[in-house]
Amino acid sequence: MEVAVSKNKRSFPWLTAGLIAAGAVLLGIGYFRGEMETVLRKAVTICLECIGIG
Repeated sequence: MEVAVSKNKRSFPWLTAGLIAAGAVLLGIGYFRGEMETVLRKAVTICLECIGIG
């Protein structure tokens, strides 16, 4: 029994690569702006509020 493969399925490897590159650039910008510390601080605050300490 043969499996039918659709040839209409389009693949955009350049789009995938572009989105990954854009994500890496934005992560780098956030890192150099010190956003990691801000996000971590907010996460800790939210967790402490959830358990009733903060």
